[in-house]
Amino acid sequence: MSKASNFLGDYFYPAMGIVRHRRQWYRRESAKYRLHPVIDHLADEHDAIPHDWHQLLLEYPHRSVDDFNRVAYTRDERAGEADKQTVTSLGKYLSRHYPQLADHIIRDVVALFTCSGEFSVLRELDAMVDAVMRGPRSCMSASFNLHCADGVRRHPYEVYDPKLGWGMAIRKDNDSIDGRALVFHADNVIKGFVRSYKRMESGGYSGADEALEAWLKSQGYDKWGAWDYCVETVIRHHPLCDNGFLAPYIDGGSQTVDMRRDGTLAITDGGEYDCNNTDGRSGETGEECEECGDRTHEDDMYWVSRHEDRHVCQHCCDDYYTYVYGRRGNQYYVHNDNVVCVGNEYYDVDYLSDNNIVELDDGEYEYVDNAVCLADGSWRHCDDSDVVRCEDDDEYRLKDDGCWQCAKSNNWYSDSVDYVEVDGETYHPDHAPETEKEEGESNE
Repeated sequence: MSKASNFLGDYFYPAMGIVRHRRQWYRRESAKYRLHPVIDHLADEHDAIPHDWHQLLLEYPHRSVDDFNRVAYTRDERAGEADKQTVTSLGKYLSRHYPQLADHIIRDVVALFTCSGEFSVLRELDAMVDAVMRGPRSCMSASFNLHCADGVRRHPYEVYDPKLGWGMAIRKDNDSIDGRALVFHADNVIKGFVRSYKRMESGGYSGADEALEAWLKSQGYDKWGAWDYCVETVIRHHPLCDNGFLAPYIDGGSQTVDMRRDGTLAITDGGEYDCNNTDGRSGETGEECEECGDRTHEDDMYWVSRHEDRHVCQHCCDDYYTYVYGRRGNQYYVHNDNVVCVGNEYYDVDYLSDNNIVELDDGEYEYVDNAVCLADGSWRHCDDSDVVRCEDDDEYRLKDDGCWQCAKSNNWYSDSVDYVEVDGETYHPDHAPETEKEEGESNE
């Protein structure tokens, strides 16, 4: 039994015996949908319990029917009785109920539960090379078929022999390989990867595949900064016909190798030979990354910042920068410290108004079409049950902020409009019920 199931068994179901009698809408929701599996996952993998588990369970979050990657939940009692569910992003929902979780944990969990496709690790060299060639685009995705000294044409990735511990993790959707990551395992105990690649809709060079990385971490793989992070990783040595040897562009901080006595090449920091070319040959080339200082081939450099005046390597771009919508709706890379996520898109925090985004009263961000501006200038979500529109001036206000409701029309009015009180109910003068009076009775 999972921790979440035990948690629900101890507290949830006994209580529901009462709740189901009093809240028929809850009985409807719990019978119709399965509680979102992310709740079980957080309890099992991260020992995470929601800040207010009563509130979370009463909201009964589940996968949205219209969008499998989003969450639908019942905001409050009125929404439940009206059979009205609020749909939001998984990340936003988890941030509200699990404020103690670090941002990177929420990011990985969201990636794991909002992706499509099947995950696996390839252990055959031909299949690994095929995944590089047919999968997400990168500097090594083209077929080089370089002439080796033994007369065989080889792709540079053929140095990553599975017999030496290498594999290729992929995320596959039907016949399309949409994500890939070179992985290493030693005795099935030491397991790691350095970076991942995700197929981009634009067809350009890919960014990191968050879903695949989240899956790898759930399978016991660690993300390393370099291949020599905690274990000696080696590759096959294939001399070329025209000097040098077959050498792929090695991802990570360590891009040099040393020759071993058995003829293989050990990936080490400060090794004798450079492996930072994108043409599949050993040698030294490239320019210095302004973020980390490593030398990188110019094809793998990115212009980042709002003015695109900073040149960084692909590794730093993936780890520290995000492609966002910013000034006047333009797109560019900015540092992760200046990024906010709204819906499934990322934005420059300094140019939210240029993209029709507002900050709500609770500190969250939302598209202006999904928000209303109150009379005091603050913003609330359009589904906020505490917000009403006043009929007299067409302004939005909080119910408790000088508003009253007509018992006949159900319209709301500001306190600048006088009401008539009859039998303890408030009415707009146009809708007040007539009352009978004895002849001669004062109207006062």
